[in-house]
Amino acid sequence: MKYFSFFLLLFLFTCYYSSAQNLKSYNNGSLKLYYEEYGEGPALYILSGGPGEAPDHPYRQIVDSLKSSYTCVLLHQRGAGKSRNIPINASTITIKNYTEDIELVRRQRGDKKITLLGVSWGGLLAMNFAATHPASVSNLILVCSALHPTRFGMYFMIINMPDVLKQSLIRWICCKKYSQQKLKRS
Repeated sequence: MKYFSFFLLLFLFTCYYSSAQNLKSYNNGSLKLYYEEYGEGPALYILSGGPGEAPDHPYRQIVDSLKSSYTCVLLHQRGAGKSRNIPINASTITIKNYTEDIELVRRQRGDKKITLLGVSWGGLLAMNFAATHPASVSNLILVCSALHPTRFGMYFMIINMPDVLKQSLIRWICCKKYSQQKLKRS
């Protein structure tokens, strides 16, 4: 039992330490916000749904399937995940601030052009970023998102999506659909 406790503690410490190495922070004014980085290759920013949805399980599946070809940047948006300890009010939670956060991460990382993958609310953020910073976006991938209300879906098309992204998204969508069907039957 003594050895089991030791190895369990060692395992938990290793998991915590290795995940903390991927966690990075940046400041937007007085707010400290977070993102994670995994893999190597062109920058792929993953924007979760919500607003307020933590970038957990389904987003980690996307990261795991793409990190061998891309540097996956998983944003912890304001009010979610590790970035949840901020004041929540009309001055901090605006689409302009969310868009500025993406730009600050892009600049901090030194990425000239980024691919944005937005799920639901994250798709709206991705479209807003692409509309306000078009020179900084190489690809826009939207999953289960609505058209941007003022941009008329100008960036709605998936342009030049590499095969590895297409395959990963198809697997992710199919798994999510299967899980939802399974839950309905239960």
